[in-house]
Amino acid sequence: MSYETKDGFYLSPGSSRGADGPSARSRSNPRPVPGAVVHPMPPEYTELQILEAIPRMMAFVREGRELYYPAAQPLTEEMISAVGRFFSPTLLSGARVVKLSACRLSNPSFYPEVKSKGFNNLPDFAHMTSVTFLDVVVFNEGITARNLLHALVHVAQFEILGIERYVELFLRGFLRTKSYSLVPMKAHAFALDGRYARNKSESFSVEEEVQQWLREDRY
Repeated sequence: MSYETKDGFYLSPGSSRGADGPSARSRSNPRPVPGAVVHPMPPEYTELQILEAIPRMMAFVREGRELYYPAAQPLTEEMISAVGRFFSPTLLSGARVVKLSACRLSNPSFYPEVKSKGFNNLPDFAHMTSVTFLDVVVFNEGITARNLLHALVHVAQFEILGIERYVELFLRGFLRTKSYSLVPMKAHAFALDGRYARNKSESFSVEEEVQQWLREDRY
């Protein structure tokens, strides 16, 4: 169930998570809970395996865009009013959004194979707020200004980096940090949506922020 706010966005009751990630509370308290099941650290990928995984992930992104683009809609006036000052007109005019209602996103088909190799810390797509497929953002949950901004950060990253570089950096970041939410590209999006939430009157250019992180080799 969801309800519409005065600014035209839809919210799900009880939902406090940022876009495609865990709640702020869980991110700020990473200490293990007594009695919790702790999964072993995943194995290391060889360089050859990484290079083989990149085109598979690129294909998944492209297939996702192809699947959802026909149902995707341009950003509404309310959305642009809320987050438009953070992005270029070109990005805003090209971005598309889909809000799922009768279903949720499914995990990639290659998940069973990857998990069989010991990678048990993969994110569950059904529990994400959204997933970005190039310029198409698919939301499992209600679209708020904050999680829309977060998702559009990834659109900007795709636009600036290109799909191959984006996928490679994301994959290497995941293998390095062993955590989806700690991948630098995710961490940057969380930082920017948090910055927006703390001061909604502030303005900054997401594209310039992405360019700066790229120049500083922070991805």
